[in-house]
Amino acid sequence: MFKSLASVILVALSIVFPTAAQAQIDSFQTTEATSDILGAGRTAQEIRHLRQVPSVGVFNISFGAVSPFRQMGDDISKLEIFAEKNAVGVNLLRRALAANPVTRRTMAQHRVNVNRVLGVSVGATGSLRFFVD
Repeated sequence: MFKSLASVILVALSIVFPTAAQAQIDSFQTTEATSDILGAGRTAQEIRHLRQVPSVGVFNISFGAVSPFRQMGDDISKLEIFAEKNAVGVNLLRRALAANPVTRRTMAQHRVNVNRVLGVSVGATGSLRFFVD
């Protein structure tokens, strides 16, 4: 009885107080992150028009990548290089995220610092996947 009550309370608290749980990325997400970092300027246009964000995922590239075919760290250093080479696009994306009240509120709820965002994937329903450093 106590265990099930405790679970219910934890689930309720997680809904009321969203966390900024950040996940390690795998090889598929590394490919997605690369695409999102290189297309950050293009994504900025989409961000400006978002009116709702039904779900959020936060992936921290500094946690490392899990890939059975590559050494850990190889993909991470590539992502950092892509972000540096596309600094103009990344900065456009950051400004768009900060300017949109919906994304600004979403980032605050999930404790995502706009200055750490390198890329964002926007789903068909407005879901966001942040790739941060």
